Amino acid sequence: MSALSRTGAITAPVVVGPLSEAYGMGLVFAVMAAGAALVLVTLPRAAAGPRP
Repeated sequence: MSALSRTGAITAPVVVGPLSEAYGMGLVFAVMAAGAALVLVTLPRAAAGPRP
């Protein structure tokens, strides 16, 4: 195991931790936004009733 890979193994979790946390939050917000958009699109159609 080289010194470079050892440093990488130590620093990787430090960098990936906050990054994945931010990405996870972004993903949650993206899913929420998509769900809200889906509701906004489907609600008027459902309220209008089935079209012949």
